[in-house]
Order: sequence, then C-alpha cells, then structure tokens
Amino acid sequence: MTPDEARIEFRAWLKLRNYRPNSVIGYTRTLNCFWAWLSNEGVTDLRSMTRAQLQRYAAYVQTLAVSRATQAVRIRALKRLFSFLVESNYLLMNPAAGLRDPSSGQPLPKPILTHAEMKRLLTQPNTSLAHGIRDRAFLELLYSTGIRIGEAIALTVYDVDLEAGLLKVQLGKGGKGRVAPIGKEAARWLREYLEKIRPWHNGLAPHERRLFLTYQGHPLTHSTIEMMIRRYTRAAQIKKRVTCHTLRHTCATHLLEAGADVVAIKELLGHQDLRTTQIYTRVRPVEVKAMHQATHPREQGLRERRGN
Repeated sequence: MTPDEARIEFRAWLKLRNYRPNSVIGYTRTLNCFWAWLSNEGVTDLRSMTRAQLQRYAAYVQTLAVSRATQAVRIRALKRLFSFLVESNYLLMNPAAGLRDPSSGQPLPKPILTHAEMKRLLTQPNTSLAHGIRDRAFLELLYSTGIRIGEAIALTVYDVDLEAGLLKVQLGKGGKGRVAPIGKEAARWLREYLEKIRPWHNGLAPHERRLFLTYQGHPLTHSTIEMMIRRYTRAAQIKKRVTCHTLRHTCATHLLEAGADVVAIKELLGHQDLRTTQIYTRVRPVEVKAMHQATHPREQGLRERRGN
C-alpha cells in the first residue's frame, strides 16, 4: 500500500468509525510529517515497514523544534494509522505496537485550577444579564461533568434530564455516547437558563435544538466559547492559561482529590483506556496520598495499632 493510498483509506476508516470531523482533520494534518519523512526515506509501500524504521521516525520527531505534546500527538497518530492497517488486513503484525511517545510517564500538562480559582471563575458571569446566566450554566456544566468542548457544543435540549440529574453525551470521542451526572449547582443554573433565557434566544430560530445559543439563536461555536472563557479568566485575575480542556482536567483532578474511584472518573470523562485516566493520579500525589491514608482500611488499622 502506497502512502497516498494509505492516506485516503485511513481518512475513510476514521469517518466510518464516527470520528468527529475535527478529529479526522487533526489526524490528517498530524500525519503530514510522517508522509514527508517517508518520501525522504524513499518508502513506497507501508506494508514493508519495520519496527526499526518506525523507531527511527520516532527519534526524528523528537529532534523537531516542537513541543513534547506535539511530538506525542505525532507518534500517537502514527500508531493509530498502523492499527488501521492491521484491522484492515493490510498487515499481519503491527510494527508500531508498544512504540512509546515522548509524553509517556509524564504528568498531566498544567494548569489545573485550584478550588478557589475555580470558584472565582464560576462567579464571573453577570447573572443579572441573559448572557451571564447562559455563561454561568455553561461553565458549571463543564466543571460538573468534565465534558469536552466539542461534546458541549453538540448538546441538544433533549440531552438534559434535570429531574434525573443526568446528561446524555451523544457525540463522544470515537462516536461513543455516555451518560454523565449533573451536579446540583450545574442543574440549578441549567434550569435557570432553560426556563428564562433559552426560550428568548430561541425565538429567532425556533427549529434550533442545540442547548447553548447566542442571543440571535445560533449555536455557540468553539471560538466564541474560548473567547468567553479567556474574558472570565482575566476578570477572575487568574494568571494561568485556561481553556475548556482546563476545566475538564480540573473536574477530574478535584474528583480524585476527594476520593473518587479512577474507574468512575474514566466513565465520566468517556476515556476508552484506563491508562488515559490514570495520568490524573500523578497530578496531585500529595493530596492523593493524604486521601489514601485517611480512608484506606489498612491505613486506619495501622493508626489504631499505633494508638495502643
């Protein structure tokens, strides 16, 4: 299979498995580095590639003047490409299996907001205004559920069950849906938004079913949301760079600090692999250790024996 053939078929494979359009575009762009490297190496058939060649490519990626995160993304895209080749029966063995990316063993990228910073951020929207109630509901929902920005944008009014306190995430990563619990504060602000604000926003576009709308009745966009978060971050005098993904990381970290089970966090976030979730256990080692000592039965028994 030539690189050009692989490029076309891999893209079709991603779409067939319901990857979001942004993910498909991301993989396509990320692999441009690999296609260029193959051309320089004179490789014309991916089926002939060996593990040693892929290790050379991985070493090459780590010499590039890009961040470690970008290097890791390029290696992960390579591994996904070769998984596709194996699943499509172009290869019997996967030469990329076990290939380590530069982020292996590294802690979760900062920043993570503290409890005080998160509280300041949530209280920045002016809830005496219509858009302030909408923004407060949006921020509360992100922090409560840890959903991704793409998942939040795709939500419809039918995905929210305030009586049950549940949120249906229909378009999760890889096309997999899930159900996430909505906290009481998030539910309170969502009810305020749905009952008092959204009907007014929805008046100019009565057939629009997306959950979060502009005052003109259009769904919120990625850029609009990021601008909104930057504005509230500055108003809260938070010096860290905060994005929607920061709120996702913060949600997971705060849950872990409070003693939540990592498997439960995996289900909440919609991670396909537990190893992705386990990185959060390295973000706050001191807090996690303190929680373990305070709650684990064996630790409690040890303290009782020491007290005798």
